[in-house]
Order: sequence, then C-alpha cells, then structure tokens
Amino acid sequence: MKHFILTPLLSSVVLALVMVSACGNNDNASKAGPTQTASTSSAPAAKPPAARKASEKIQGTWNIVLGDDEKRQVEVLKLALKDPAPTEVELTAAKLNDDEKMMVSLLGAARAKNPSDPKIKKMQAAADGLGQATVQITATGMTFTAGTVKEDSTYTVDSETDNVVKVSSTLQSSTDGSPTATQHATLTLTSDDTLEMVDDADATKKQVFARKK
Repeated sequence: MKHFILTPLLSSVVLALVMVSACGNNDNASKAGPTQTASTSSAPAAKPPAARKASEKIQGTWNIVLGDDEKRQVEVLKLALKDPAPTEVELTAAKLNDDEKMMVSLLGAARAKNPSDPKIKKMQAAADGLGQATVQITATGMTFTAGTVKEDSTYTVDSETDNVVKVSSTLQSSTDGSPTATQHATLTLTSDDTLEMVDDADATKKQVFARKK
C-alpha cells in the first residue's frame, strides 16, 4: 500500500496502519453456571499488573496522542486533501514551510493525475478522523481506526522485556486481501497507560498512544 507521507507524524500514521491488525473478539469468558457452594478448586486469580508480560500489558484499546506539531501537520494534510483543491490564496494564508509545501505539491500532483484514486479518498477519510484515531491490540493482531478508515494486521512477538515488545507485523491489504511485506516495530510502555510505537526501520516514524479508559 502506497502512502503519500513525508512528515514524521504522517509517517507514524503509516506505522500505525502497518502495525494494526484483525482483532477478532476473543471472548473466552465462561458462561455462568448454577450457584455453587465454596470449593477448593477455584479459578486461578488474575495476574497483578506487575506480574503480567509486556505483550499482555499492551493489549487493549489505545487513543492516539497528538502534539502541537502533529496537530499542525494534520491540518495541513486536510488542507492539501480538501475538495475542491486548495486555492493559492488558501495555501499562502496557511504559511507552509518547505516540507509542508512539498507534501501539498505531491498530493496535488497525485490528485491531478488520478482524481478518483481510492488511496487519496482513503487518506481524506483518515485525515478527518486522525484526531480521534485508535489502535486496538489483541494477542495476535491490531486494528487501527481513523474515522471511516480501518486497517487490519496480524503480528507476532519477536522478543520482550518488562515494558518493551518487539514485533513483526503484516498488514492485510484492503485491495485484494493479500498480505503486504512484513514490518518490524518496537512497542514501549512508558507508563501503564502510555504506549510508544516506533518503526525499527526508521526511528522518526513514531507515535504515542494513551490507554482508553
């Protein structure tokens, strides 16, 4: 899947899109049975947080956290993708820096070449929902959701320490369902409720998430 991404934030969005996966609802909760008297064979108690593996602690739903610079990049992306295309007056008023001008130029060229390109439509939808984007992590997969855009991937744990998990993930292509190339990333719990996701191939592709309460 090709993305027109140049800035660190948008690269991090690509990371999220590549890291996320089909997370079927693994509901293993047992059905309640008849009321019983106390028994010596009770179910094992849940592990306290400190005793859980990092690969268990990262599971759950996480909200994207955008800094001021990232919020600015999202606004520029929305401007570049707006319909109709932004006018010169709008671009001048936005006071774009060189990187932003390059991104707007590339997106403009792509739109002019193929206005109906589904990837452009997908980027528009993702940009609109990026501020409320989430990633849901299960034991074997992740689902990244930004507005109406949802990307699924599966992953395997390569190694882990107390708060760091290294994974290999494969995005399931939305075009034909075939898997894409395997990506490698490091997921770090900087606190119980904060997760940092970094692309091992490019440390500038980084995104922070906060655990959804």
